[in-house]
Amino acid sequence: IKDMDAYMESISEITDSWDFLCVEPRTGKMVENYMEAAEIIRKYNFIPVSVDNFSMRIDWEMGNKNIAYLRLHGRNPSFYERNAGYEKFNYRYSEEELKDISEAIRKSEKKFQETFVFFNNHPNGNAPINGLEMLDILGISRMKRFL
Repeated sequence: IKDMDAYMESISEITDSWDFLCVEPRTGKMVENYMEAAEIIRKYNFIPVSVDNFSMRIDWEMGNKNIAYLRLHGRNPSFYERNAGYEKFNYRYSEEELKDISEAIRKSEKKFQETFVFFNNHPNGNAPINGLEMLDILGISRMKRFL
């Protein structure tokens, strides 16, 4: 995590005009110590990304600057395998899983002014399918997103 502090310092030096930079720890000690990494990200006034994958679930309290950024990678067990390629993202969330995640989204919306939700479980069209299912669960009109 010590390296992360130096890394965030270098990012802050070149991105001082970016108001809403979101950072997702993805490797080594940063993933193992995700909450500590999130605090370092906040220290530099960036937005920590809350993730859902095989071993982690969304932390609805994570965010900064009245923004929460939620990223759903899928819960495929191969997510952390080095050579898994796109297969690590090949996962379709079940209705039950989406309902659980929708509760985290609703809690996030109560704490933050804006909540962004991105599905990154893209192989076989999983992301758009799950995205549309989530809109239905949240009671958001599918047409509203185009207005």
